[in-house]
Amino acid sequence: MMRGAGGHEGAHVALGEVEHTSRVLADLRRRMEDQHRRLEQAERDCEMRRMELVRASQARETLERLSERREAEHLRAETAREQRELNEAAINRHRAGGGTDLTASLAQDLDSVA
Repeated sequence: MMRGAGGHEGAHVALGEVEHTSRVLADLRRRMEDQHRRLEQAERDCEMRRMELVRASQARETLERLSERREAEHLRAETAREQRELNEAAINRHRAGGGTDLTASLAQDLDSVA
């Protein structure tokens, strides 16, 4: 048995407490390192998902712009088709002898659409 100052056996108890504290500290250090590794992995996962979100957002914006362009092209084509039909109707009316000039016929067709 170990005796401390004054001949008491307290040194043995203190040694046991030190060993226990040492084991607890080692366990806490190990758990902190595990948590640190988990945190680093979570940060990597978060960054990867953020980059995926940025790419998806860019792709969505690209698709929206493409859709807007196609809609505008469709509207231009539809407007051109309608204009051709109006012009054809005015020309046919003029040829049929409507008695008015071609410009007046076109204007009349435009007024009837509006």
